[in-house]
Amino acid sequence: MTIRAASSGWRRAARVVLAGLGASLVACHWCPWDKDCDRWYGAAHDAPLRVVSRNLAVGPGGTLAVAEEVEGFPRLRYAPRPSGTSVDLYAAISSGGVECPLLVVGDRGTILVSEDDGERWSTPATPVRDALRAVHIDCPFTTAAAVGDAGALLVARTDLDLWSPRETGTDRTLRAVALAGDLGFAAGDGGTVLRSLDHGDTWTPLALGTSVDLMAIEFLVYPRQPDTAVIAGVDGVVWTSDDGGERWREIDIGLPEPLLQLEMGPFYPRDGRLQLSLSMLTDSGVWHWYDRADDPLSLPYPLEQRVYSFTEAPMFGDSGPFVLVEGGLQVWRPCMTCD
Repeated sequence: MTIRAASSGWRRAARVVLAGLGASLVACHWCPWDKDCDRWYGAAHDAPLRVVSRNLAVGPGGTLAVAEEVEGFPRLRYAPRPSGTSVDLYAAISSGGVECPLLVVGDRGTILVSEDDGERWSTPATPVRDALRAVHIDCPFTTAAAVGDAGALLVARTDLDLWSPRETGTDRTLRAVALAGDLGFAAGDGGTVLRSLDHGDTWTPLALGTSVDLMAIEFLVYPRQPDTAVIAGVDGVVWTSDDGGERWREIDIGLPEPLLQLEMGPFYPRDGRLQLSLSMLTDSGVWHWYDRADDPLSLPYPLEQRVYSFTEAPMFGDSGPFVLVEGGLQVWRPCMTCD
């Protein structure tokens, strides 16, 4: 499957920009100070959704849903779509406005691909039967990678119908993968970290000096700045690198419970340099951490329900976070004022 020329790319980008402008123009009208705000609002759904990536959510038994705009608040729901499979789905990647395919991975080496915003899905053949736990795609699409059990690592270059295995030198489960240009990282159980410098063709081990299971990798690429990467362990310790993985800085975030998911936030200028920010999910809710000395960790979005996954990507004019819980979606409704 070669990526078709996208005539709708500018329209999708325009919708994203307009949605953000709409949010800034009408936010103060959604929730004035005399109304109930700064709290969670729920939206029930029947599908057993377990993982959310922006406008895409997946779960067991081939469950797959795409975000749709509805009236009221929350302004979105995750509407089911036929996935064409009955296997459990474990991870998804949605580019959130960039002209790029949607990808989902799951049990038995399953990979699903959509080039029309999740309406239709194809299932390319893969050379593995191991469960795939994570997937990433470098947009505009040049390289995609999927990782999973027994050290499985598959790469697709320019054609998402063709996935080829890569040698990893490990039989540990790989739980995270991220790509940015010619640079790529994969990580997993027992402190396993792999790096690629050639668009995913070859992978070599890196030593972080930990045996902790690693759960997440995130890239943040700034113009005229080195590629910045974060690798996070289940214990809430993170390692950051701003030179393509040559050197790593270890930071104990201080999470009081195991990390379930991580998203890298924007950088903030302070004292002449950019400060890293992270959003992290635990059983207690969504935490924020800022790379600064004064009060870096907070829990602005606590939850008392079982939490599966979250995203902080704005959608349909609503700001995040959006959190999947048992039986539905929880959306934080902030109080806002107009200047």
